[in-house]
Amino acid sequence: MSIRKKAGRLQVIIAAVLLAVGALVLPASAEPVVAQQENPCTPNQSNFLPSWQTVYDDRGVTLCLGSFAPTEPLPVEAYLQIIDLEAGAKLRLVKECAEPCISDDHPYNTEVQFNKRTAQGWFDWIGGNVSIPSPNSLFSVANASFLVDTSADTTALSLPHIHNIINEPTQIAALPTAGWAFKHNDDYAWDALKRALMIGDARATSQDVWIEEFATHYTESDLIPIYSNSRGDATVGFQPLYGVVDPEARRTFVGVVPGSKVFILSTRAQLTLEEANGIVQSFGSSMAIQLDGGASTQMQFETPDGQSGGIESSIPVFPREVPDVLAVYLAP
Repeated sequence: MSIRKKAGRLQVIIAAVLLAVGALVLPASAEPVVAQQENPCTPNQSNFLPSWQTVYDDRGVTLCLGSFAPTEPLPVEAYLQIIDLEAGAKLRLVKECAEPCISDDHPYNTEVQFNKRTAQGWFDWIGGNVSIPSPNSLFSVANASFLVDTSADTTALSLPHIHNIINEPTQIAALPTAGWAFKHNDDYAWDALKRALMIGDARATSQDVWIEEFATHYTESDLIPIYSNSRGDATVGFQPLYGVVDPEARRTFVGVVPGSKVFILSTRAQLTLEEANGIVQSFGSSMAIQLDGGASTQMQFETPDGQSGGIESSIPVFPREVPDVLAVYLAP
């Protein structure tokens, strides 16, 4: 376990002891403390990060900052975004295909190339290239799909994916890929247990987002549900397994309450799969999917009142660029 992580857990223990001591010495006649305004970033149960503060909460989107202790300035160990679909907030999966996008074996091509950018680069690009939903309502972007080539300007995706271009109300152009692992079974992603993140049409009054199980060693017939999401987007990731020995790493997780809320977790702290999954569950997620993590984990946000920030790639000099992002849009 890292020294940083040990220190964080020690802070948690110390905080608990101080709270207990305070309760013991409080006079019985003391006046009750006036309740503070409810924190929308308070989890339903404890999780790996004991301190959660609200950065933004309006127009269907809540941004929570997670840390080991509520010190000033707050050290950012994680950001959790809570997207309220019923309030009108929206989610898109955005990418840009590197020409040519269509091949002879479309739609089962495994080597379709996609341009890569950092989270900040994607945020800027979306503002001038994606018109639905309105660019003025763009709140944040976070990395998403697993990629094959970390060094080139473009890359294939490891797993199945579909992106529908809906920049105009009547324009729909699907960009599907079966994923590199489909024809390259030596890829690390082939044997992993999988799930699919399904994102409904962003033009709908009430958008639907859900997660479903996906075949481990998938076939063409298993791709039908992905490709049938003809007015939305979809990407395949991994099941967040419990009880496995896995290294600590930065994590990108998405959890859902189907048709109601979406939770996007981006961590700077090094977490196990169980710890990351526990965070989204503690806020109410009923099902989660593990997306690309490690040096790929990154996010960028800008609030209407001028706050901005995020999590950069852990590679400092040449930060990793990613082939797509989950874009969060505020409700009107």
